[in-house]
Amino acid sequence: MSYDFSLTTERSSLLGTESFRDHFSKGLQNSQQHIYILSGYVKSNGVQWLKNELKERNTPCTIVAQWTPQNLIEGSCDLESYTIAKENNWEFKILNNFHGKVALIDDKILFIGSANLTGRGLSLLPVSNKELGVAVKPTTQDKTIIRKLIEESSLMNDQMFNELTDWLNRQDKFKKHKYEKFPERIHSLLKENFEKIWVSNFPWCHFDELTIRDEDMHDLTTRQNHDFKLFGLDTFDKEIIASNFINLHVYKWLVHSLEKKENKEMYFGDLTKLIHNSLYDDPKPYRQDIKSLQQNLYSYIENLNLKTFKIERPNYSQKISLL
Repeated sequence: MSYDFSLTTERSSLLGTESFRDHFSKGLQNSQQHIYILSGYVKSNGVQWLKNELKERNTPCTIVAQWTPQNLIEGSCDLESYTIAKENNWEFKILNNFHGKVALIDDKILFIGSANLTGRGLSLLPVSNKELGVAVKPTTQDKTIIRKLIEESSLMNDQMFNELTDWLNRQDKFKKHKYEKFPERIHSLLKENFEKIWVSNFPWCHFDELTIRDEDMHDLTTRQNHDFKLFGLDTFDKEIIASNFINLHVYKWLVHSLEKKENKEMYFGDLTKLIHNSLYDDPKPYRQDIKSLQQNLYSYIENLNLKTFKIERPNYSQKISLL
């Protein structure tokens, strides 16, 4: 079991469930600096396994999970995982729109796969999932992305834990079709961060490009696929796009950004600069590419006839206002 990353790929071969767990285990047992684990689902049996693997190493850990009402009620995550993390002085954070499964050990080994930090994901139970993953040598950009996701996450504490415990105790776990929302204070603490944004949050096509079908235009097809996925579609459907647009992170970010302005308006150049400064992506795209993303966003607002914004061109300079 080696981490020499043989040949030039700087990655392991594709690893099955048990092999991935064993490679992960070796990385943990040799850790010295810091362990970052980001997993959509996190359960106490997975965190207990992590504790057992580290034994007395005292390596600092940061765990990021996705705690939603559905996940906690249906048991794909549990509150006890925080308790174990706290006992070991580990950070436990929440990022409720995160679905990935990655672990970074000492900035040297990056584990990427389908396995969550749970008993079934790591084959700790008699009946477990079939998972796949790889161990790779992380790039500088990989490490930056992980740290920015952690920065975006909300830190769990005892007060929040107690409030969530009270909330969970009130729920009927046999009624899976409807869930009581989190208390408003918890909801506000776990809400999305609208100060920052990713390039992937933007539409990559101008609205008019979504209806063009040409298999020879590979760049357009790639951008269309991104936008259809953004809206949860397989093909163009204006009605669904209009319905889903207001739930996009970029839409909420734009509303939030305009609300902070005294006149609730921004000229094109000012918004371009704000987008550039708000991007998590590193390296950031060129200014011209940012302008293209901004123009794509405007094309959706105009074509969907959204009543939230007004786009004008006074004195030949484009301006967007919050209505």
